[in-house]
Order: sequence, then C-alpha cells, then structure tokens
Amino acid sequence: MDSQFAQRGGGEPISLADFRHRISIEELALANGYTYNKAHTCRRYPVLDHKATGDRILILNPHQPGNQGYANVRDDFDKGTLVDFVRRRLSTIFSAFNKPGKSEFSAVNAVLYHHLSLPEPQKEALAKLYNARMGDIKDNSQAENAFRADLLDLRPLHDTSYLEGRGIRKDLLKHPLFAGTVLNLHRGTFVNIAFPYNDLQGALIGAEERNYNYKAHTQASRRSSAWHSNPPESLEKVVVTESAIDALSHYQLFKPQNTLYFSTGGNLSQDQVHYMTSYVQSLPNAHLVQYQLGFDRDKEGSKLALRFLLAVTNSLPPATHLVARKETLEVHIPHGVLSPFMEPLLNMLAGNNKPLSHSSVQVLESLAHQDVSGMMFRAERTGDDIKLWIPFNEAAVSFFNRALIISLGMEKRYVTLSAFKKDFNEDLIDSLPHVKKQEVQSRKSKR
Repeated sequence: MDSQFAQRGGGEPISLADFRHRISIEELALANGYTYNKAHTCRRYPVLDHKATGDRILILNPHQPGNQGYANVRDDFDKGTLVDFVRRRLSTIFSAFNKPGKSEFSAVNAVLYHHLSLPEPQKEALAKLYNARMGDIKDNSQAENAFRADLLDLRPLHDTSYLEGRGIRKDLLKHPLFAGTVLNLHRGTFVNIAFPYNDLQGALIGAEERNYNYKAHTQASRRSSAWHSNPPESLEKVVVTESAIDALSHYQLFKPQNTLYFSTGGNLSQDQVHYMTSYVQSLPNAHLVQYQLGFDRDKEGSKLALRFLLAVTNSLPPATHLVARKETLEVHIPHGVLSPFMEPLLNMLAGNNKPLSHSSVQVLESLAHQDVSGMMFRAERTGDDIKLWIPFNEAAVSFFNRALIISLGMEKRYVTLSAFKKDFNEDLIDSLPHVKKQEVQSRKSKR
C-alpha cells in the first residue's frame, strides 16, 4: 500500500503539519463521498465531484501529499490546504464532528484523527483508487510556464487610439493618478494596450491586454494581483472595478479626490482581495479608507461584490463561504445563529419577502418556506449553522449586499457603486456629445 495512506501510530499528538504529510486532500475527499470526474481529470490535475454538495474540486500538486492544495472550481474562495478543505466543510460532509461547544480547531483535529484510524480494508480500497490514477499524474513540481516580462515588448504609452475609441481622453492618461500605469505592448504589427500587474514588492508579474476584438491576460500572468492606479498623496477612498477601462471611465466621469483605483480583470479571487487590502494597508491612513465596490451592474458583478464583502469582513465566522449555483447563490455561515448580526440580516431579508415577526427563530421558519424566485430569499438552520439562499439576479444579490453591510455596521467602510448602464465605460460613452458618441460606439462595436 502506498505510504501516503499512513496509519495513526502511538498516542502522541499529531501536528497540523504532520497531518498534511500523512493525509492527502485527495485521499480524504475519496473517503468522504467524492469521486473522480473522469471527463475533466487530466494528467496533471485530478478533478473530484461530490454529488450531494455539488462541489467540484481540483487537486494541486497531486504527486506531493505533504504539499497538496485544492480549489473548488465553483467557489473562488474555497481553496487552500488540507486544513482549509476540512474547515470549509464542517457544516456539510464533516458536520458530525462539528459539536456544540467545540472549537473549529478541535473539530478539524477530530476529522483528521478519525481518518487516520480508518479500518485497514477501507484504507486498502482508497489506496487502490489512488494508485490506479497515480500513474497518470505528471510531476508538476516546477512551473512549466513562468511569466517572462523580459520577453515582452512593453513600451511607455504612446498609442492611445484604442482607449480614445472607448471614450478615454488622452490627457487623462497623463494625470499623476494614471501616468505609467497603462502601457503599450507590441506584438508584430499590432500595438495593444497593457494594464500591468505587480506584486507587493513592485515586480511585474503579469498584464491584461486590450484592443479591438482582443481581450486576454498575457501568457503565464499571475492573476493573484490586480491592476491599480498610482496612490494619491492623501488616500480616502478605494474604488474597485472589473476592468481598468471602467476605472479610467469612473474617474473621467466623477473626478473623485484622494482616490485609489483597482481593477480585478473581470474576476475576483481570494488572492486578489488579499493583494488589494495588503497594498492599501501599506499606505498612510489605511484604517480610515472607504472601499467603494464598482463592479458591473449585472448578476455577475453583484456576485463579485458579495465575494469581496465575505472576504474582507472580520465579523463573519472564518469558515463562511459562498457557493454559486445556476439559479441561486448559497451563503454558508457556520455557527451563524450565534452571530449578533444574524437577526437584523434575517429581518431585512424577511422584510423584503413580506412582513414577519422580529424573532430570528420565526424569521428562519418563515424564510425556510419562501420561494427563491424573483426577490424571495430563503434560510435554513442546522444546529447553530445558517445557510442562506439568494436568488441569482442583480436586484436580489445587490439587496443582500446592502443588507449585509448594514447588519454588520460597515456602512462607513464599504459601499456599493452602481453604473446607470452596465458599467462605467458605457456611462461615459453615453455622456459624450452626440457626434463623439457615434464615433466611440462605432469603434466599440469592432471590439
């Protein structure tokens, strides 16, 4: 049997680091209802599904049990180490170990100790599954593709025709807030716009390229970062948008003072949230900054705003996570019934459905029988855990975001911005004089 499937020996406590070397995420998943997705598993990365929870996880470094990671392809924030895998599932597949009065750390330990004490026949069966696939795994310990800035023909911004075609004024790009943050990338006869991504030390680690009919991240870009403007001398506000063009458009429209801009490049990961907040923390008066979330005015944009809020607040239990379904978003809040913000949040959601009692228990009972279509929310309590269902449409998710901000008392720290149209660039184009607007819209149609 492969040594990966180690037995618990002696009576000495096992550290979390030791657990990681003795139990792989892949092994633990297989032992708890996950099965290989043969259609999506490739030579480098196994993919496993859990039918009951709807999870689909990707195993990283599958050849190195002690250094394995995982990522839930349906939940950007559900990823990490063996401990993260267990912690995120204490309210679902490992709920039997999540006893009242027991700390999260104790529950995680209980899950891992239990796994090490599995009967030998069960371990043998797991080993057989694992070894049958192990021969197809290609060692991926070294990155096959590293970002090579030295191989790119990046130049200071000189060709602004594409941005002008999107309504961005040429003089705006020379403003101290944006000077040097937008570049040109030459590819043969093509000259693209490049929005560079840097790490916290300032090293270039990627870029987003834009041009007519072209939108991509440069090969091997590390998308753990985000594009940002230059910091103002005095920082008061941070505006987060989906694209750098939206950030430029927002500034051209409103010209806010003392504002730093970020663009997430169309998505939002936990790493990007960490990068943005860490960068802001490195600036003076960071604790007074207000974050203004200016994602697109659609259901995907409102989902990104919710992901951001769940990632940054310290008022939610650590294992709180979001699962996106086709018709709904699910927010899982372990021990949520014990959280002081829960009753006002439930009352706001219930008030949107219909007038209900102010008792959180009655609110839960009423919400549990609500239809999730339209603007109807639903809640379910299992022990002390709360699961909330949000209809996956822009109006419902935006309402939930505002309710969450209010119930957590974060109105001064976080606000949501909303374009009149889909995004701030469309608002900018709509604000241009008639002749100019026709020109811009004509160019935009060629993207």
